[in-house]
Amino acid sequence: MGITYLLSIIWLLMLLFLVVVTVFYTLAWFQCRTIPENQCIDYNQFAFLFPSSTTEEDRRVCPEEKKTFCKDCVNNAEVMFIFATTAACLVIISLIHYLMCLSANYAHIKDQEKFIDLQEIQYLQESEMSTLPKDRF
Repeated sequence: MGITYLLSIIWLLMLLFLVVVTVFYTLAWFQCRTIPENQCIDYNQFAFLFPSSTTEEDRRVCPEEKKTFCKDCVNNAEVMFIFATTAACLVIISLIHYLMCLSANYAHIKDQEKFIDLQEIQYLQESEMSTLPKDRF
C-alpha cells in the first residue's frame, strides 16, 4: 500500500506539471489561431518562463517564423500534451481504485480471521454444553 501511495503522489505531481504545460500550449494555440498572419505573437508576458538571458526579440514569433511555430510545434505538441494529461488522470484513477480494492481485501481477510475465531469459540461452548448433565437445566 505504501508503494501505491508513493506512486499516487508522483503521478499527481506529474499531472500538475502536465496541466500547467497544457494550459500554456493551449494559450499559444489560441494565439496562433486568433492573431493575424502579418502580426507577431508576443510572449513577453511569459518572461518568467524564459531564461533571464533571453532577449525581448527572442520572445516574439514574427510572421516568417509563425508558420513553423504554429503548425509544426504548437499544434502537434498541444494534442500530445492533452493525451498525456488524460492518460495521467486515468493512471491516478486506476491507482486510487487499486488502493480501494486492496484496502477492502485486507478488511475481508481481517474479518475472516475474526469470523473463524468466533466459530471456534462457539464450537468450544457447544462442546462444553454437551458434556454437562441435562438435569442441571
